[in-house]
Amino acid sequence: MAVAAALALLAAPSTRAAEADYPGMEGIPEIVAEVDGKPIRRLELIRELVGSSGVRALDRLVHRILVEQIAAEQKAVVSDQDIDMQYTIDKNELASELTGIVNLVNPQAPARMEDIVRAKFGMSVSEYKNIIIRQRLLSRRCMAADVNPNNEELHKFFDAYPEMFQEPIRYRAAHILISPLDPRDIHSRGGQTKSTFGQMLEFEKLRKLRIDRERDDGIILKDAPTDEVNDALRESRIQAERLTQELQAYPTRWNDYVKRFTRDPMDQMPIRKGGNKLPVKTPREALNLLPGEVGWYHKRGPMVKEFYEGTKNIKVGQIAGPIQTQFGWHIVKMLDIKFPPVVTFAQSREKVHRLFIENEIQLRSESWLAQLAARADLKTEKATLWPPKPETEKPVVIGIDIGGEKETSEIDPVVGHVNGAPIKRSDVWRELLRTEGEEALTRLVNREVVLTILKDKGVAYMEWLCADPKHRSPNAPRIVPIRIKEEAMQRELNDDRLEFDKLVTENKEYANLTFPEFIYRKFGQPEADYRRAIEASLVLRVAIRKKVVPADERDFERTLKFEFAMAREQYSQSAWFEISHILIVPAGGMLRADAAAKLTAGSIADNIYRQFLAKPESWAQLVEQYSDDTPANKANHGKLSGCYIDFTPPDVPESEQFYHEIKKTNLEAGMATPPLKSARGFHIVRLDRKHGAQQAEFNDKRKQVELDFINEQAKYYADVWLRALNSRAIVKHFLYKPTLVYDAGDIPDNFPIPKD
Repeated sequence: MAVAAALALLAAPSTRAAEADYPGMEGIPEIVAEVDGKPIRRLELIRELVGSSGVRALDRLVHRILVEQIAAEQKAVVSDQDIDMQYTIDKNELASELTGIVNLVNPQAPARMEDIVRAKFGMSVSEYKNIIIRQRLLSRRCMAADVNPNNEELHKFFDAYPEMFQEPIRYRAAHILISPLDPRDIHSRGGQTKSTFGQMLEFEKLRKLRIDRERDDGIILKDAPTDEVNDALRESRIQAERLTQELQAYPTRWNDYVKRFTRDPMDQMPIRKGGNKLPVKTPREALNLLPGEVGWYHKRGPMVKEFYEGTKNIKVGQIAGPIQTQFGWHIVKMLDIKFPPVVTFAQSREKVHRLFIENEIQLRSESWLAQLAARADLKTEKATLWPPKPETEKPVVIGIDIGGEKETSEIDPVVGHVNGAPIKRSDVWRELLRTEGEEALTRLVNREVVLTILKDKGVAYMEWLCADPKHRSPNAPRIVPIRIKEEAMQRELNDDRLEFDKLVTENKEYANLTFPEFIYRKFGQPEADYRRAIEASLVLRVAIRKKVVPADERDFERTLKFEFAMAREQYSQSAWFEISHILIVPAGGMLRADAAAKLTAGSIADNIYRQFLAKPESWAQLVEQYSDDTPANKANHGKLSGCYIDFTPPDVPESEQFYHEIKKTNLEAGMATPPLKSARGFHIVRLDRKHGAQQAEFNDKRKQVELDFINEQAKYYADVWLRALNSRAIVKHFLYKPTLVYDAGDIPDNFPIPKD
């Protein structure tokens, strides 16, 4: 269902329910879009949102309530002045989003903060302040109350992150750029030339492709430099080495060599259209800079990292190189170096304390919320998030049993309690519409385009329909519908049927559950509509394969090999460990425990570790006797899902920490680490089994590579077709679009709101 993920084709057809009576849809027009005259109703949009993100939205609401409750308990207060001050800081950071705002009303008018906030967060400034900023500040203050670093901890932090407190050494240099690339292309218009990055990316693709082909012939070029497998780049490097030697011998030739050899556009004379140079200064001379001068830079920028690393040890007046970057090779002349005064710990203690707390908050935030949820009294009912079934004519009385008490509402049921505080279904719907409404509507429109146009008319007709009418051929191509066989549908349903069979056989309460009921409970739509979504994904897959696969399968095979060579690491398995642990949590949890409780928990963990060293075979007994993890984990002898350096399993948020510790201590299977401290407590981690890295081979991953390639192409063409159909008025949207700019006062705070 990967293509279905691209389109998110999990939506139901229009419903005849009395939608206007359902809270949570205020401000949404009854018809949210049309595809070739076929309407998409707002209840379909709600069902799509709930099916794809409903549980996550409910979790977000739960977390907000938990933060408000813990803040009230700790008497943490956030004033309007605090929120306004943080908003002022946020505005400076959000200003970088200006380039992503498309002002469709007046392209020359500057975008306002209201437009930036709506485009990025899907909410008004008022909502952004009261939801995003308020929650952030309350969370920080609650977590900060538990962070009380001593002087030793602050000293360690100061020494570990000197770049936060010390001003960097600043360098001023000049360079000569030697490269087959043309950096001037980045300033070109009309799409006839590629940017420097585009050229370098193309060289890198060719390098990886050549490495892959040479390997097939038994020649290993693994990790070969780009210039070693590309003649143009190699010749540029040789030229750069020669010029560097000449300049080191005759440094007075620098200005002449800059004019003759550099490819930096700042040192190039402007060219007339007829080809003659204009009698003006170069851009660098116009700025009163020396020939080739790049200005001041340091470790944090603005020059690329490779340039800084290659020049930081060059002395003033010295010429060195060549240094390779993504632009080519640089011959560098160091002009000046400024060393900042050394900042002591005493001078920056206040800043160290503030940044230490900020760092701890960043590290703890996820586990802090998880711990709040773990000790809270939570009762939620996923099934009641769904809208009524399509055949429902009127709002029905929905009753759910939450913690023994019956909650009943005709049109707005309570879907959960958080320490007694209720969450209504309308709250979840509003959260979904605010955050993901536009994206969900696009997915629905994509599905309808596939089912109402592509399926019935075929690829050729779709291309003809999307073409510019000015250049469209007068005769429409022959209609060739796309048909999906029932066997293909059944194959796509296999995973759902297996999940259904496992559910009804392993859980007595679901023994009488039917497959259609299972589908509705899982996706919020009847089986027929779910099958329709699957059909849409299969139609798109077939259509894209017809479009992108050439008649000669050998060409397609070469394309797939190239794609595999470019993304081989993604198909390979990095090293990982199977692990178990014993978790010791101090009284009150790590968030609330005082220093004495943490010291006691650490001592208990040390004692358990010594017992394990004395008798390793007693691991299961130690887990059962001491571990504070869940009963399910203890019953499984403390076994966790895995330990990775590049992936964080839900049950091992400390995965990277554990991975580095196991590597550092060179553990073998059956051995354990000394107690490791985390935001959850103290862990004794046992290594159960090692798994080495596995390099993927094309033949083993051939099917997956093809599927991934088709899926990527499907995303591209779905976007291209949708844009074209929008411009032809075959697709119409009636939802508010946050990228539009309206006059002040046009948009009230209750998002979303239709403009028309």
